[in-house]
Amino acid sequence: MKKKIFIIIFIIYILVLFKITVFRSAFGLFHLFAHGKLYAVPAVNLIDAYKNCTAQTFVYLLVGNIVWFMPFGFLLPAITKLSNAKIIILAALTSFIIEFMQYAFGTGISEIDDFILNVLGAVIGLIIFRLIHKAYKKYKLKHQ
Repeated sequence: MKKKIFIIIFIIYILVLFKITVFRSAFGLFHLFAHGKLYAVPAVNLIDAYKNCTAQTFVYLLVGNIVWFMPFGFLLPAITKLSNAKIIILAALTSFIIEFMQYAFGTGISEIDDFILNVLGAVIGLIIFRLIHKAYKKYKLKHQ
């Protein structure tokens, strides 16, 4: 029963993730690859945002990309028996797909920084899951 709940939460999470990152109000198939922006040099846009944006915008760009992918790293091991490496690869693939779709549909800026921060967020979520799972196993063993 718990696994089914985690699966439903994961599906909802993925749908929301794609809604906020790709399928925005600007989404459309009419101008495929016409309006996309790509920034492939790491840290340039983050440094620019740090210098030229409000602190709130900078924190959102930096922390937001991490936080939005933490559930990926936390929920996926709860519903599968995939290795840590495979979960990280799936997170990287998902982030790549999002960044590519943002470029293709012109609904966002595709940045290497976003990709790196998304994968970092998944890794943090995975570490949190493994720590909680380990503590839960110890607790269960102690209280049997």
